[in-house]
Order: sequence, then structure tokens, then C-alpha cells
Amino acid sequence: MKILTKWLRSYLPELPVDDLKLAEDLTLRGIAVEGIYDLGPGNGSLYEMDITTNRVDAMNHYGVAREAVAIYGVALKLPEFPLPEPRAATKPFSVAIEADDVCGRFTARVLRDIVIGESRDLPEAAIVTYFKLLEQKQILNAVDATNFAWLAMGQPTHAFDLDKLQGGIIVRRARKGEKLRTLDGVERGLDPDDLVVADHAKPVGLAGVMGGWDTMITPETKNVLVEAAWFDPMAVRRTARRHGLHTDASHRFERGADINAAPVASALVSSILLANGGWPEGELVDVRVPAIEARTAHREAVVLALSEVQRILGRTIDPDGITAATVENVLNALGCQLTPQRDHANGEAWFVMLPSWRLDLQRDIDLIEEVARVYGYNRFANTLPAFGEGVRALPWADAETAVRRTMLAAGFHEAISSTFCSAADAALTAPQPGLTVPLGNPLSEEAGACAWLADSGCRKPSSRRERCAAIRTGHGVLRLNGEGRGAARIGVRRSGVRTGAGCAPSTARSGVLRHQGSGGTGACPFPIRQRVLRSLLGGRRTHARVAASLSLGARGHGWSDRGLVRSVASAPSRGAQAAGDGVRGRNLSRPPLQAAVAQTRRAGALAFPARTPRLLTGTR
Repeated sequence: MKILTKWLRSYLPELPVDDLKLAEDLTLRGIAVEGIYDLGPGNGSLYEMDITTNRVDAMNHYGVAREAVAIYGVALKLPEFPLPEPRAATKPFSVAIEADDVCGRFTARVLRDIVIGESRDLPEAAIVTYFKLLEQKQILNAVDATNFAWLAMGQPTHAFDLDKLQGGIIVRRARKGEKLRTLDGVERGLDPDDLVVADHAKPVGLAGVMGGWDTMITPETKNVLVEAAWFDPMAVRRTARRHGLHTDASHRFERGADINAAPVASALVSSILLANGGWPEGELVDVRVPAIEARTAHREAVVLALSEVQRILGRTIDPDGITAATVENVLNALGCQLTPQRDHANGEAWFVMLPSWRLDLQRDIDLIEEVARVYGYNRFANTLPAFGEGVRALPWADAETAVRRTMLAAGFHEAISSTFCSAADAALTAPQPGLTVPLGNPLSEEAGACAWLADSGCRKPSSRRERCAAIRTGHGVLRLNGEGRGAARIGVRRSGVRTGAGCAPSTARSGVLRHQGSGGTGACPFPIRQRVLRSLLGGRRTHARVAASLSLGARGHGWSDRGLVRSVASAPSRGAQAAGDGVRGRNLSRPPLQAAVAQTRRAGALAFPARTPRLLTGTR
């Protein structure tokens, strides 16, 4: 995001610091300035800023100016865009919101006898000056006006050629078979889930993403309809991704625009267009959905107690610390409205009304974080939290460590990977159909489900012409009783077959050693031969613990499928020799299973059940 300090100072005439100090203070408050470029005498500086996705309110000049007000306590010049007195309309322009679950507000203003041409600097909008400093391309005054609106205050707008609209505006979902040619010249087939702005005959724009070609502004346009609206972030995101579009409008709507900014942005765009001539017809048409206003602009007040602020934030280097005046000054500067709460159990407290442009604020802890951020993290004392007990290991830590060490000694490699996998991989390894847990909004098809086997990270075939054997510890997730349940697991993976002539691919095999809940000794699904995994260790009063090892000897023609349990108390040299033999493909001398079990019992590292349970096997 590019921000001009000259533009910022037009909103902050009393700003007391220079551009370098302002950049430093903004960065300390989480509005990161990544680069500063001097634009010459009288032009100030250009900030290259990295704004986090939750702070869409700061992705514009007015939003950054609001942050400076909170830091320095200076006055903020409110945006005012006076318009000529509107002439009476024969009838109000028709606007209807059919998709009232995803469109919370739609404003429309009719402008007549507009002169379309080049933009010029205005007292309330120095378009030419600011666009040159930002290297923003100028097109026509109608297009420049809508670009200026989101750069100034973060509110996307759109201008239609009014004479090309048939009837009024309807905000609805697309109908099956409908098509729309967007402003980039591409004709797009619409999905019934797409949110569109339509007239009474056809779609004229992808709501919150891009306008339509048939109603765009041209030099011949005389009458204009200015749109400023609020669309649901998820609806805009789905539509934009479905059509492979990412625009300045969608970037902001996807993150949550300010529902109260629409009338102001409409006035800004209209004032720029009317500067070249023309007149407004009728009053602003403003259609709102109360249910959406209730969860955006009119959210319930949050109760914030001063004692809780002080408890969470701790001591500061200032003698007075965080006082009631500090909390009030910070939150008022950020746009919150505070009302003292009488007779609160924990002393002084407030009812806090949240600003419409800060949808990321929802709970008292969010407000406490804002107090700390604006107050300055560098002003808190360096203290350690109180700690009254020692560090205790998880119940299964010893067993898990024993498994890992034994398998590493047997020639396995340990893999670290994501806990997500493709839906195909999750279904392939699930013990029963329907137990996999899909993600609601996956980043990609390869990460569309929760992995239930901890070995999902080892599922990719080895690119080298040799065998692959790996283990991975982690959490797996299964759907049990309709809910996703996690459990600690150790996954085992091997693939590739060594033959006399080289390496030939084979079906990869995998398994899981499972830690179950308290009070049970669970089965171990393992689609390799039953001999590969010989022991499942469990405790009746604690989490079931398991330990196993695969011996990877080869007789010159393929894998050895013999398995044994090795003692974790074996000499290091023996373990290293075993690992070396496994890597080189030699046979290992294997003591009987009973001797290995007895040796491990004597070592006292793990407790075997009196009888080794029968293992469940599966096929792939």
C-alpha cells in the first residue's frame, strides 16, 4: 500500500512530527512502514506500507490519519464534500436488495448533464497532484473519481452510464445460464452463487469485484449513476476466486468494508464529477438491511473493566501505569464510544460501542490489545510471568521418544510436514468411509482435509531411485459422532522396491501407531504385513502407549518384511550398526520377538501388556 504524507497532512494540519518520526511511530503501533521515499521539496514522502489483512480500515489515507490521531492526540479534519442542491426527480430511482443476506447497504445517486473528460485538482480532492506522486494512471474523471475514493477513504465505488441501464438496480444472485462481459473485456459465465448488481433485464456488474462492459462510462456519457455499497466479505471472496479476479474493490470488500462509509464515498465521487458541470437529480437513494447493520455498525456494547486491562497488560515503565484516562483517550481516539458502567464488581468499567470500520474488534481482549498497541509495547516493563511448578512431560512422551529412537536406529528418516492433506489421501488412509474431516475454506486442493494418519507428510513418492522409509509424529483428526476429534499419532511410511537390476516402483505402504484416550488399549490399523508390527504397548490407567520398529534388511531383491521390537536400552553402537545395516540393505541378525520383549521389560523403559493384542490389518 502506498501512502503520501502530503495527503495525510491534509487531514492532520496540526501533526507535530516529521515524516521519519511518523513512520517510526506508526510501525511501532503495527501499521508497518516498510520503505520511505523522499518526493522532493513540498511533496513530502511516499510510504511503502505493509498493512495486515485484519486492518482494512488502515488501507487508505484517512485510515492511517486516524491512527496518527490516536498516537499524537491531534485533531482530525473530517471529510466534507458539499454538493449542489438536487433538482426534483420525477420519481425516485429504484433500488432493491433481493440478496439481503450478503448485501447490507446500497446507495445510488443520479447525476445529470455530466461532462466526461480529464480530471483536475479540486480544493477537496487534489486528484492530479496525488495521482502523479503515486504514479496512479489517470483515465477519465469518472474513473479517477472512483479510484480517488478508495485511495482516500478505502470505500470502493462504481459509476454506471445511466442511459444504458434498463429500469432500476437489483442486487441479487445470478441466474443459471446468465453471462456478463466485465470491464476487462472477458465474457464470463455466471454461477448461481455469484452476487451481481443487475438492472431489470440483465446483470451489469459482479458485486464488489468488477463492473460490466455494457454500462461503463465513455466520453459520450451524459448521465451517471454513482453506486456505493456494502457487500459481505465471504460472498465477494467466493465470486472473485471463482472468476480468477483480484481487484482493488474485492481486496477491500473481502476484508470487511465500513458499512457507514457508503454515503460519504458517494458524495466524494459526485463532487468530483460535478466539478466539470452537471447537477444531481433527487436525493441519495439509500437502501439498508437492518439485520446486517446489527452485526456491523450497531454491534452490542462490550464491557471493559480497568482492572482487567491492568491485569492483562501488567506493569509499565511509567509510574502511573495504565490509568482510566489512558484507556479512555486511546479508545475514543480510535472511534469507540465509552459510557461509564456503574456498580461494576471489579471497580471502574465502561460500556464500549465499537466503530463500524473496525470489524476486527469483537471482545474486551481486542480492546485491551488496542490499548497496549497505541500506548506502546516499548513502554511496558520487562517482567516474567509467575510460575509455581516444574515442567511435566505429557503422559505419552516417553513412549513416543522410544518409538522414534528405535525406528531411527532401524534406518528410518523422520519427516515433518503439514497436518493437512488432499481429500483423496485422507479418504485412502481412513479406517472407514466418511470419517475424514474436510476444511471449510482450504488454501488448495492438496490441503483440503485434516490428515488422520500422521504419515501424510511421507506420502509423496521419493524422487530418487531408491527406497523410502520414514516416520512422522503428530496429531491426526477423525470425524467421531459428527465432530472432528484429534489424537496423537506416529505414522510409518515406506515405498519403493529394490531389485537386482535397480529400483522399480511399488505400491507405497503406510501405517499408524495410535495413542488412544485414557482407559483403553486400542487397535493399530497397519496395512503392512502383520509380522511388521509385533507389539502394541498400552497402559490401562493412562494414555495407551505404543512402540514398534521395522527392520529394513534386504536380500538383494526387495524389502524384508520381518519386524521386531528392539529395546530402547540397547547400546548406541548396536543401534548405529543397525541403522547402517538397514541403509546398506544388509540382513540384520534378529533375536526372537520374545527375547526382545523380555529385554525391553527388563530395561524398564516401557510396560508391555501381559499379552500382545492381535493387530488389525487392512488392505490398500
